[in-house]
Amino acid sequence: MSEEMRIDAIRIGERHRKYLGNLEALAQSIADVGLLHPVVVTPDGMLIAGQRRLAAVSILGWADVPVTVVDLEDIVLGERAENMARLDFTPTEAVAIGRTLEERVRTPVGRPAEDIMETFNNIERGTTRDKIGAVVGMFGKTYDKASRVVEAAERDPDIFGDLPEMMDDKSVDKAYKEIAKREPPRNLKIDKADVPASEDVTNG
Repeated sequence: MSEEMRIDAIRIGERHRKYLGNLEALAQSIADVGLLHPVVVTPDGMLIAGQRRLAAVSILGWADVPVTVVDLEDIVLGERAENMARLDFTPTEAVAIGRTLEERVRTPVGRPAEDIMETFNNIERGTTRDKIGAVVGMFGKTYDKASRVVEAAERDPDIFGDLPEMMDDKSVDKAYKEIAKREPPRNLKIDKADVPASEDVTNG
């Protein structure tokens, strides 16, 4: 269930995304149809997900914005994990929450050997992506694809910047497959050994 929070009470920490894209188009969309997905914040007002939406409603002059409040500490402790998993997070919100949780969910001593499964709080078995996926209500493989979509958008906003919104509005798989379609061809390094040497031509 969402509630409202004053925009000036929401704190934005260090963000991975630097380029926010076409905010005017997003603001116009919100003005036309409303804010479909609330921004996600911690109880003390730290932004978890929805930086673009927050910037867009600020352009519109909103003083308050609908928010979904997520207590990350409760999730890590497992007290509300089952209920939190039922929340309808968008994929980009799930990735933002997952990034915040990743170091705390991962086994303290690091990733074990391949034949040993990681542990969640040294109790639950499973890989990090599966554990975070369970928290945010996604299969681990789907969470991994969603993460790759967000990473691509951050790496090259001009080419992939619209994919997170495509992912939220349509599907994770559709946006994920789009990465391969748009990926620029890589420059192939040609080994000199593979290039046949020119034949010496002599006049006899």
